Amino acid sequence: GCTGLWNTAQRDVWQRIVTFVHANSQTKICLQLGHSGRKGSTQLGWEEPDHPLAKDNWAIYAASAEPYLEGVSQTPRPMTRADMDKVRDDFVRATLFGEEAGFDMLELHMAHGYLLAGFLSPLTNHRTDEYGGTIENRLRFPLEVLIAVRAAWPQHKPVSVRISATDWAPGGLSEEDVLHLARAMKAAGADIIDVSSGQTVASQAPVYGRMWQTPFADRIRNEVGIATIAVGSVYDADHVNSIVAAGRADLCAIARPHLANSAWTLEAAAEQGQPATRSASGRPGMIEGSLAGRHAVVTGAGRGIGAAIAQTLAAEGARVSLIGRDAETLRAAATTIEAAYPGAETLTIRADVSDGAAISVAIGRARAKFGPVHILVNNAGQASSAAFVKTDEALWNRMLAVNLTGTYLCTREVLPDMLKLSSGRIINIASTAGLRGYAYVVAYTASKHGVVGLTRALALEVAASGVTVNAICPGYTETDIVRDAISTIVSQTGRSAEEARAVLVRTNPQRRLIQPQEIAQASLWLCGPHTAGITGQCLTIAGGEVMV
Repeated sequence: GCTGLWNTAQRDVWQRIVTFVHANSQTKICLQLGHSGRKGSTQLGWEEPDHPLAKDNWAIYAASAEPYLEGVSQTPRPMTRADMDKVRDDFVRATLFGEEAGFDMLELHMAHGYLLAGFLSPLTNHRTDEYGGTIENRLRFPLEVLIAVRAAWPQHKPVSVRISATDWAPGGLSEEDVLHLARAMKAAGADIIDVSSGQTVASQAPVYGRMWQTPFADRIRNEVGIATIAVGSVYDADHVNSIVAAGRADLCAIARPHLANSAWTLEAAAEQGQPATRSASGRPGMIEGSLAGRHAVVTGAGRGIGAAIAQTLAAEGARVSLIGRDAETLRAAATTIEAAYPGAETLTIRADVSDGAAISVAIGRARAKFGPVHILVNNAGQASSAAFVKTDEALWNRMLAVNLTGTYLCTREVLPDMLKLSSGRIINIASTAGLRGYAYVVAYTASKHGVVGLTRALALEVAASGVTVNAICPGYTETDIVRDAISTIVSQTGRSAEEARAVLVRTNPQRRLIQPQEIAQASLWLCGPHTAGITGQCLTIAGGEVMV
């Protein structure tokens, strides 16, 4: 009854599951990869477990020709080197699919008598070649798989290996064998060992009890110096606290208790007097409507509107990639976010949005760090003023390149992620200039009209995909662009800065400038779960200046 991950259709379904988990909680989700080996082609666990299928059995292979149930199970074919190459490559392919699906962690299953475990135990590995005999030889192929998987899996994401620390049968793995293999796996790139036991042979005789496998995790952790996961009859919050506090393991896996009570963690947190969930802002209970786990890319994120949007999305749990041309201001914006919201995840990337190659690299870096992009805010922009007769080709091209072509290039890079996920939010920061026009900023106005047109056209194209595309059209906003406009008015008219500011303020019926946080809050609203029906719209934030 195990699920699979050997084709793109399975990857795409897993991607939707992972995205749902990330969108509705701060939970990390781990992919466990294994190969059934000699335990393959068997009935479901609630039928006759470990017995062959009633019909349509497939051929199986393993380290050696040892059936699991003598006289009942199929006898596996001993693996050839070609078989090993295929299995290793299949693990790597599944690993790449797992990364594309957005999993946060990967675990290789080398326990319980499955294929890789079958190489490790002397009870199931009777080979006489370089893959059998000593523990070093028995480790050879499992380590080869681990090394290949570790190379394919992003280095910032952890890899776990699940092992059986004892076979619970005479002649099985020794304590020395287990410590040796743990050291070898640590050296090969494993970040943590998930320490289980047994299920190698049908004749096993385990000694069960409360936290019965924790001593194995304890010894590996403290003798090998690698993090461990304790499993097995850990069913009470006090068990977890005592194991971790005593340094016996770093994590505890709670399996059957969760099957019996899916709210186990919530109830344990309540018993301990802890809030069950938190957003990156530190506010408890932020699940519905939060952005926890989602990846947001914000361009022009170093200052002004972009910095405000990046901070607002991070406050609701989004992992934020900040893109801009000035590395110093980007880093300052990220530092502000991290100081205000401990635990917030940010990445700064210096890139020019009008450079297609640079944006391709930038989005690639963002995707490698935080996974597929769920939210794109195209905020990067410039505004330069000149009468039409003084607008040269260089000014015209610069306005279109940054304001319109940059929006196109960034959208082109992230849209495939969203289409695969059947979910996404694209928010283009346009301007009231894109709706009504202003004198002396012809190039800027034309570029923002283009952004509005792009928004509406693309929204129609992807309307059935789960992706929404909207524009926010602010009036004059308290940003560097407006401060530059004031300076231009002063230099060209001789008015004071206060008088120049008043000229801009008068365009707003509320007689004020819009604040960046107002646009940030509107962006957050468009990212929420209850705005899926809003697409192709231009949300005007201008105090009533433009009504559409």
